[in-house]
Amino acid sequence: MEAEKLKKILDAILLSANKPQSLDQLMHFFDQEDQVQGQAIRIALEELKKDNATRGFELIKVASGYRYQTQVAYKHWVSKHWDERPPRYSRALLETLALIIYRQPTTRAEIEAIRGVAVSSNMIKTLLEREWIRVVAHKEVPGRPALYGTTRQLLDYFNLDSLNQMPSLGEIQDIDKRYPQLDLQLSDQAKPTSSSPLNSKKPQENTTMAKLEALIFDVDGTLADTERDGHRVAFNQAFKEAGLDWDWTVELYGELLSVTGGKERIRLYIESYLNDFDVGGDVQAFAANLHQRKTHFYLELLQSGAIPLRPGVEALINEARKAGLRLAIATTTTPANVTYLLTATLGEASNDWFEVIAAGDIVPAKKPAPDIYTWAMEQMKLSPEVCIAFEDSLNGVKSSLAADLKTIITVNGYTKGDDFAGAVIVLDQMGTADEGFHVLEGDAGEHHYLNMDLIKALHESN
Repeated sequence: MEAEKLKKILDAILLSANKPQSLDQLMHFFDQEDQVQGQAIRIALEELKKDNATRGFELIKVASGYRYQTQVAYKHWVSKHWDERPPRYSRALLETLALIIYRQPTTRAEIEAIRGVAVSSNMIKTLLEREWIRVVAHKEVPGRPALYGTTRQLLDYFNLDSLNQMPSLGEIQDIDKRYPQLDLQLSDQAKPTSSSPLNSKKPQENTTMAKLEALIFDVDGTLADTERDGHRVAFNQAFKEAGLDWDWTVELYGELLSVTGGKERIRLYIESYLNDFDVGGDVQAFAANLHQRKTHFYLELLQSGAIPLRPGVEALINEARKAGLRLAIATTTTPANVTYLLTATLGEASNDWFEVIAAGDIVPAKKPAPDIYTWAMEQMKLSPEVCIAFEDSLNGVKSSLAADLKTIITVNGYTKGDDFAGAVIVLDQMGTADEGFHVLEGDAGEHHYLNMDLIKALHESN
C-alpha cells in the first residue's frame, strides 16, 4: 500500500477510535490483500506524530496503544467543553498510589507501615474504581490479604508507555521531609530501609553548584499588590451587580486568603459565613458564574492601569532578561489576569518574555500543592536545582518548597505575619536603587535591593 494512503487510513482510524489502539489492533483493520506490515504502520505512525507536532492535538503512545489527544498547553480552553470539574485527589490518595506503583505487588498493611497512618477503604475503592490498580494475587499469610498492582489504564491516564517512564524514586523518598506540609508522622520502623523497594541508591554528592537558569514568579502579591485593591474590589463589584449585599472588607478578605483561587474563596465565604444562604442550585456553578463576572471587573481595573507592579519588579525582570535568564510564571490566578497585568504594566510584548505562563486551572490541585510549579518546570524541561521561585504567601511558599525550589519572599500587607520557614530570604519588597528593601529573615549581605547578583548568591547558598 502507498505510504501516504496508509497514513491517511491510520489517521482516520485513530481519530474515530474511542480508546488507544495497539499495533496488533491496528493490523486487524487491514485485509491480507492490503499487504500492510507492522513496520510500515510504525513508520506511518511516527510520521503522523511529526505531522501533528505543531497542531492543537498530538499523537502519542501510551501503554494501551496509540491515541490522539489535545496538547496539554490548551487544556485550560478545551476543558470548558465540560461543566463538571475534574476530580481532585487528596495527597494521601496519591501517596498511596505512589507506594503501590513502586512496591507492587504490595498489601494495604505494607502501605500503612510506610506511611505510618491507616489507609482508608474508600481510598482503595477509589483507586480500584478508577481502574488505576487491581488485585493481582493474595499474599500467602494468615488472612490472605490482597496484593495490589497497577494497570494499563493508569499508564494511559498519565500518558505513559511503561512503568519505566515513571518519575524518579526520589519523588517519594523521605516523603515526610520532602512534603513537610503533609505533617506525616513516620516512625523509624516505618521509614524505608536499604532493602526496601522505596529506597533508591543515592548518587555521589555533586560538589559543583548547579547554575541558575530560570526565575519563576508568582503573580498576586508578588509581581503586583493585587489582592487588597484589585481582586477584593472586583469581587465587591460583582456582588453588587448580582444584587448581593455582601461586602468583603479588607480584614475579611485577609481571612479568605487562607485558600487559593477566587471560586474557592466564594465557596469558603458561603460555607463559613452564610449558613442560611441558598444558591438555588449547585454551589460550584454559582461560584463559577459569580467569579466570571468578578474577572470582568478585575480586568477593567488592570486595563485602566489602576494596579501597578511592586517596586523593583520591572527592573529585576529587565536585568534577568539581559543576563539571559529564562522566565516563567506559576500562579493560581487566571491566564487572562496575567496577560492583562503584564500588558498594562510592561507592554504587550512582555507576554512573550515569559517562556511558560502556568496559571488558573491548568493543574487540578492549587497551591499549597506543588503541582503548578512542577508543571511549569516540566514544560521548560528544567530541574528545581537550576530555578528559583518568588512568592509572597504561606500557601505560595508551601507550594514552591514542596516542588524543591529555593524561594525568595516579598511580603505584603496580608502576608507579613505568615511563617516563611524554609525560604532563603524574606523581604518587605524587592526594592530599587533609590528605595531599598528591609530584610525580615535571612542575610542579604551588603545588598539593599534585589538584583541578579543577590539572587545568584541566594541560589548558591545552602
